[in-house]
Amino acid sequence: MDWGIPSRPFVAMIRGFRDSRYTVAKAVRGHLLVSVYIASSLVMLLHAPVYYALEKHWVAKDQVFKISPEFTAPTMYESQVTRHLFKELDELLGQVEEGEIGE
Repeated sequence: MDWGIPSRPFVAMIRGFRDSRYTVAKAVRGHLLVSVYIASSLVMLLHAPVYYALEKHWVAKDQVFKISPEFTAPTMYESQVTRHLFKELDELLGQVEEGEIGE
């Protein structure tokens, strides 16, 4: 059974304590793994607010997914593409109505 990368140190710690041939080397390894696991968890916990603030900052600066009432599509890019395609369609329909195309 694959427990995934984040849980491997935890599984190694449990496996070390379950073994009937518990040695000093396994005890040291277990203590080292516990401290490394706790330290890395604390580092991730302390970085979470920083990454949240960074994400909030860059999402606010994002112009592609900006929601605005002047856009007809979910994103600014889609709205610009839609306007451009409507202009091309109007030009083609105008040419068809004038008889330049289709006869």
